[in-house]
Amino acid sequence: MKDLDFTDFFPYQTYRKGQKTIIEKIKKSCSQGDNFILIAPNGTGKSIIGLSSVLPFLYNKNFKLIYLCRTYQQNDRIINELQKINKIRPEVNGISLRGRKNMCIQSEIIKEKPNLEELTKLCASLRKEENGCKYYEPFKNLEEFNEEDKNIPAHDKPLLSELFLEFKKKVVDINEIIEICKKNEICPYYFVKKLLGFMKIIICNYLWVFNPFILSNVLLPDVEKDLSECILIVDECHNLTDTVLEVNEKRLSERVLIHSDVLIKQYRKGYINKDYFRPFERFFKTVEKYFKNQESEFNNFTIKNKKVTEFLYPLIPSQLLNELLMGTNISDTLQLNNILESAQEFAFSVHTSEQVFKKKVVRNWLLTFIEFWKNFIRITLDNSLSKTHFIGHFLEKTKNAFESRLEIKPLDPQEFIQPILNLTYCTLHMSGTLIPEVYLSLTGISNSSKKFHLEKIESPFRKENIKACIVLGVTSAYHQRENLENFRKINQKINEMLKVKNGNVGIFCVSYDFLHKLNSKILKQDRLEEIIRRNGREIFREGRNIDNAKMIKGFKAKSGNKGAVLLGVLGGRNSEGEDFPGKDMEHVIIIGLPFAPMNAYIRRKISYFNQKFESKGKFFGYIEPAIRKANQAAGRPIRRLEDKGAIIFLDYRYNDYDIKQHLSDWINNEDVLKIIGDNPGELGRNLELFWNTI
Repeated sequence: MKDLDFTDFFPYQTYRKGQKTIIEKIKKSCSQGDNFILIAPNGTGKSIIGLSSVLPFLYNKNFKLIYLCRTYQQNDRIINELQKINKIRPEVNGISLRGRKNMCIQSEIIKEKPNLEELTKLCASLRKEENGCKYYEPFKNLEEFNEEDKNIPAHDKPLLSELFLEFKKKVVDINEIIEICKKNEICPYYFVKKLLGFMKIIICNYLWVFNPFILSNVLLPDVEKDLSECILIVDECHNLTDTVLEVNEKRLSERVLIHSDVLIKQYRKGYINKDYFRPFERFFKTVEKYFKNQESEFNNFTIKNKKVTEFLYPLIPSQLLNELLMGTNISDTLQLNNILESAQEFAFSVHTSEQVFKKKVVRNWLLTFIEFWKNFIRITLDNSLSKTHFIGHFLEKTKNAFESRLEIKPLDPQEFIQPILNLTYCTLHMSGTLIPEVYLSLTGISNSSKKFHLEKIESPFRKENIKACIVLGVTSAYHQRENLENFRKINQKINEMLKVKNGNVGIFCVSYDFLHKLNSKILKQDRLEEIIRRNGREIFREGRNIDNAKMIKGFKAKSGNKGAVLLGVLGGRNSEGEDFPGKDMEHVIIIGLPFAPMNAYIRRKISYFNQKFESKGKFFGYIEPAIRKANQAAGRPIRRLEDKGAIIFLDYRYNDYDIKQHLSDWINNEDVLKIIGDNPGELGRNLELFWNTI
């Protein structure tokens, strides 16, 4: 039988410029088992390039594809492309996944927001009970799949058999499965677990692969392949390095201590005779005292320094452990680790006795406490781990709350990424906003045992359809964050833009705090929201407690009228994960350079990268992430070849060479980019000229 080629999986009549050439190159790289990095702006068809390049190997070599996206919206786009391919190649099937918490339909559990490990243990406990979970009942005593056709015996589980036969031939979105499972009272999570063995293509977020627990205990066993039999595509891969650091952080908050203290007191009588209990209790009390001392010292500090509302300071782990052990009769960290190991029995027993559906206790607070200190000890005792991790104490004081937590934060994404890439047959990394040197270094691709190939596709957009402006005289620099005149000038520049043309506008700022200051009442008629309303625009705001999808739908619906303004932050879900083509957004305003606060963690990361990457620490750990967020936001309105839009950078620092040279090529072009002086009306005149000539 003739091997399949990429032409067998390409669902469109014609290829865009450069598509066929790049597909051939990826195909060759894939055949050699190499890593491939593709830098391609919007409009080049990255998704279909990636899929059609690797799909032949899935069927010629019986491999599987794990396609990683950052957001569920991106998952949906890949599902749409696969459904088109499925029409010409019916054997192509695939599924998009969500996390276990998103697939669980036990409302009593989910509303308590357990973490992954807690949910896993609770689920296991409920499945063992006689009437523990009605949604799992169809899977009890399920016969093993037949190795040849993997069909569930129809006489044994007729409903499951019917559903499996339907879905294993499809490209299916997880939302469809969840709805059908709800209707039939079937657990979506276990349905998907059984279905994954059938599927050639699995679309999921980075967590499924780069969280060691999920990869080894969930994904690979269900996919029924080793990584050596898988191809990995990392879409929007510029997010990968930050994401793997975030998902491998460990935290111990005051909230955990409060809940754990209640449980220790409640169940003390039943465990006091256990050898480990008294020393564990003493250690716990010492940690509580340490947290109270930190709060007291920080309160005193903020009274004298009223502008300080949050602080992250580094700790010397061995020193802190020694201080905590004093007075506990625990001789050293090794003995403490043994006590913590034994105390896990207490944590599990207490959690089991807390009746989930009666007392609504889902979080295993004691286990969270124990696991944190086991990790703390492990890193303290391992010299190599202590070099690649930051341990600190974070404190924050607001009008209504006080936050205090210990944090273990990894510094080096390479230690999580490189092993995965080396084990996988081949990988494809795609982004439109990648700085190659940074990505290759931080992922370990540049010094991997595998070869790598790097290709960059030129922008397909017509230059005359895009206007980018860097506006001088305004900034988000820290030394100007109390300057009312700076805020007033920023708002006046926005006012100039709003007067030029009706239509939807996105305003993405460095932080919610800065956005709040732009709307300060002291600015009176120059307040941001006052200016927006004066120009007849409705305001839509990002927020933690709102339905973002519903909000964005409402914003886009205003595009046919006078328009609306979307207010958000750089690096947020809408400035990076949402598309606004055509009339959905015609202007995007980027307020400031989104540098991370220069706290102890960032300083430690810069120092670590300086040692590892020849004095490039500040660029790798501080400057590049800010440029990347700005580039992402700049691309929100320019999604399709016919799109027209203006991008306004409100910060003079974008004109600095070290920043400007790393703006996306389609922006940093002499026919597109213009520097606007600090003169009233200059921005408005340039935008008016642009819209009048296209």
